[in-house]
Amino acid sequence: MRTILTLIVLLSIAVLARADPPGSLREEFLSRGAAVALAACNLPRRTCDGKSLSVQSIELGESNDEKRSVEMLAKPGLQVMVAFALPNRQSYYLGVVDINSGRRRTVGGIRIGSSRTSVLHALGEPDYWASSSCGRFVEVGTREAVVCFKSGRVSSLHWEYFVD
Repeated sequence: MRTILTLIVLLSIAVLARADPPGSLREEFLSRGAAVALAACNLPRRTCDGKSLSVQSIELGESNDEKRSVEMLAKPGLQVMVAFALPNRQSYYLGVVDINSGRRRTVGGIRIGSSRTSVLHALGEPDYWASSSCGRFVEVGTREAVVCFKSGRVSSLHWEYFVD
């Protein structure tokens, strides 16, 4: 048990010690990667690439005195969890973005099908490998990105933004 706790502490220190320089490609991938990939989407209108996104779920809530509608929107190869401020749907926060098919490019030209080598060259080694095929890039407490590979190519991209 003590060994596991020591390992967790060391891993946490390693993640916290990594400070990506402002403006670095890695920092931009974490902070804006999902937004760049969604450039052809109009989330308030629930459209992407000129086609409607299906509404998987809607939850109403309140946080920090702001009323919100949290919606899970999807189309083949794309799933987005977005929190809209109410009553003005033009103001929103991305929560989770999953891409597993399509030609949607993100920061550094990374997309489904990009080579593992090109991703690691652009972003550096991940903070840790969640499995032998998925690397996690983390900015502790605010956001993370997971890039999964199959046969040496990107098979999925996942961003998670932690907002209250």
